[in-house]
Amino acid sequence: MIWVGFCLVASPGNTAPNTINFQGILKDISGQPIINPSLSMTFSFFNISTGGTAVWTETLNTAVSDGRYHVVLGNQTPITADVLSNDDLWIEIAVEDDTLSPRQKIHSVPFALQGAPITGADIQDGSITDSDLGFSVLQNPHGGTFTAKQDLKVYHKVIAGNPEGAGSGEMSVLCPNGTEVVEIEGDDDGGEIKLRTGAGETSVGIYTSGSGDGYIRLYDGAGENTVVLDGKNSDGGALYLSHQDGDKLIALREYGNAGYMEVMNETGSATVTIDGDYQGGGRIRINGQTVNDYAEYFNLTDADAILPGMVVSINPEDGSSLMLTNSAYDKKVAGIISGANGMRAGMVIGQENNENRDKPLAVSGMVYGYVDATNAPVDVGDLLTSSEAPGYAMKATDRDRAFGAIVGKAMESLPKGKQLIRILVTLQ
Repeated sequence: MIWVGFCLVASPGNTAPNTINFQGILKDISGQPIINPSLSMTFSFFNISTGGTAVWTETLNTAVSDGRYHVVLGNQTPITADVLSNDDLWIEIAVEDDTLSPRQKIHSVPFALQGAPITGADIQDGSITDSDLGFSVLQNPHGGTFTAKQDLKVYHKVIAGNPEGAGSGEMSVLCPNGTEVVEIEGDDDGGEIKLRTGAGETSVGIYTSGSGDGYIRLYDGAGENTVVLDGKNSDGGALYLSHQDGDKLIALREYGNAGYMEVMNETGSATVTIDGDYQGGGRIRINGQTVNDYAEYFNLTDADAILPGMVVSINPEDGSSLMLTNSAYDKKVAGIISGANGMRAGMVIGQENNENRDKPLAVSGMVYGYVDATNAPVDVGDLLTSSEAPGYAMKATDRDRAFGAIVGKAMESLPKGKQLIRILVTLQ
């Protein structure tokens, strides 16, 4: 008779096992699988490969199907810890009156590495008196034991429970130096997970709230919260980037069922906003003003005489700086200085260290500009060109002379006199 056996391990709950799952294959001398619904089989453990006295024996009526059988050793005669503590452990099997040979050495560790689940009903209040409940396996050729090595922290009166229950719990994972690097905590309002550095500083936090919201916080090396991903801000999600002192720098969030972005200055005031749905379209606001014009920094000739709203032309002496216009239909006209009437430039390009950075040139968009209606009244939509009044625009009435000298279009009427009006800068 030929037999092949292999051992599967089992553990009842959280105690050391006294039974072992064992499976094998039986074949006759010709190699054919044996079939027998009730075959008497005796299983014995020895501490030597031949001879000696069995340290444990059990006889079972075993069902053999297609040569395969499965038994649970220890159901009738419990297997004690002393049996498994032998350095050498061999199993011998007898089928009816025939003893199979040779004995087979047990190499598997007959302990499960996962116990049955523990619920709150299994642990009485006050029954846990030792905090050293973590486990490490001390390996043994034929067995194993669990020894407390790390801390499993248990708080309140519940180890495992339902979020609707009356208790809360916390579990910690410690690094080799004893510092808590992972913390999992739960109570009636929800749960949270914190990931910490080897020094114990929180780096990542994942949280829930009683209302069902979830959010993630990221922390810098000093433990300050610098990034927040909020699953529900009013009716939508939000992302906040903050300075280490807690002041928000950038906010991305929902506003009125549309996307909304804010960029703050060092005092926490929003200086740039982007609204994804403003009166049916998008809107960008910079420095508290809707983006009205695009401007650029230039060097100015006689800068003290040039005011926001004045028309300027290219200085013919150097071809790079700007000067006040002082002639009608000047083809060197370059634009209007931005910032008049409190309407600051929405977007400025160029070097910030320019000495005339408070007087950028509007090259496109809406600005307030000085207009002279002495020679002709100005209506909405009229093309404007330079005038003989230094820094002033006027209505372009001579089409031939106006070619290449247009600075923009009037957005307001001016029947007479000189005044600041809204102008759409469109150089032509």
